[in-house]
Amino acid sequence: MLTVGLTGGIASGKSSVVKLLKQHGAKSIDSDVLVHQHLRQGTPVWKKVVRQFGKDVLTNSKNISRKKLAKIVFNHPRKLRQLEQIVHPPVIADLKKWLKSWNKKKHISLVVAEVPLLFEKKLESLFDVVVVVTASKKEQISRCLKKGYSSQQEVLKRINSQMNLRDKAQKADFVVRNNGTEKDLKLKVNQLLKKLNR
Repeated sequence: MLTVGLTGGIASGKSSVVKLLKQHGAKSIDSDVLVHQHLRQGTPVWKKVVRQFGKDVLTNSKNISRKKLAKIVFNHPRKLRQLEQIVHPPVIADLKKWLKSWNKKKHISLVVAEVPLLFEKKLESLFDVVVVVTASKKEQISRCLKKGYSSQQEVLKRINSQMNLRDKAQKADFVVRNNGTEKDLKLKVNQLLKKLNR
């Protein structure tokens, strides 16, 4: 079994690559989904976030508004670190458990974890190989605006809060450059699979 850590920047196409790998039988997990689970109302993480950032981050139904939280933390690096210190330890623990759960399943050949902050959190050692999905800044901005981000400035704040994509690509075992069409990406993922299966 091969374990793959898949990372990249915002709107670089990480989820699209995972989706294509799943079509070839890969098992996958998205660390953002784990974050969502830990932010659910009433969880220990939810309580710590509300205590740290106040009730202003809550919606009328007492759920944490990720939009409100993002506005706070992406304008203040110190507050972003505080949020990460609350959220990341339980998410990383879940990720490790999930990877371990596949260890004895010999019929599974490929396991992929989508981890946006893989290098930032020094998680490379959890995986056999690391794949980085890249896109041009222009493409990232365009995709984010289509997804409903309010402004180019908001997108740039997100991009600038993450490690530079060039630096990520240099640290990767494999790079998938995703500036083209879905058809182009499909071809690139097929090429990646051939390399992974060698």
